[in-house]
Amino acid sequence: VKIRENFADSFEQNMSQDCASLCRAVLLGEKTALSQEIQNDFTRCGVSFLIVVSGMHLAIISSFVFLCIKKIIKNRVLRSMIMLMCGFAPSVVRAGVMLAVVYSGKMFMRKGDSLNSLGIAALILTVPNPTAVADVGMLLSFTATLGIILWARKISVYIMGKFAKLKRLKKPVEFTVNLFAVSVSAAVWTMPISVLMFGKVSVFSILLSIILSPAVSVLVA
Repeated sequence: VKIRENFADSFEQNMSQDCASLCRAVLLGEKTALSQEIQNDFTRCGVSFLIVVSGMHLAIISSFVFLCIKKIIKNRVLRSMIMLMCGFAPSVVRAGVMLAVVYSGKMFMRKGDSLNSLGIAALILTVPNPTAVADVGMLLSFTATLGIILWARKISVYIMGKFAKLKRLKKPVEFTVNLFAVSVSAAVWTMPISVLMFGKVSVFSILLSIILSPAVSVLVA
């Protein structure tokens, strides 16, 4: 608690009010620090996921830390155990459980299954508290992840088939296509929940996700 307070005080002292409130929302999960006007702007643009501590943030940070550890520690079992300790957070249980399963698989030289990992996370969240299924954040998180698991790779493979002749540009094209596929999959699968819960959905969310996700990934890391 003291560390969080010191972070918040540091933001307030060294940044403008808007910047400080954004940093508190993204890094500390204090979304209430944002003015209603800023929250409405993010909601209208369909990018509210950028201003809350989410599974995306945990995945980015865990992947970044794992990459650093991989360069230093050669023992696969040891570095996987370190990631298990660093990658679990109560506020992002779904992502934490899925990452724990993935890194556990690396420890035992096995490949984690995404659907099984998502199912385990769902059980851990709903068995102790069945009413969790009514939580908007959980519904959006699970539907977005499920959409990515089921659709993203198929969309990428289909589109990359159209660029088979562009061998020199394969990596940049593949990166762009994967980003597009993930954004489309997550946006389409979460649209019904957004309409049901909020009565509206932003048609710009897919485009903005494609533009902003790379920058946000770098900044969060």
